Amino acid sequence: MTAPYHYGKQFQQFLQQQLLQQKLKA
Repeated sequence: MTAPYHYGKQFQQFLQQQLLQQKLKA
């Protein structure tokens, strides 16, 4: 039952990285 939580955390980190990359590109 801990897998979904861990995945969510990784997904959030990935989203943050994508946002950072977009800011740098802009």
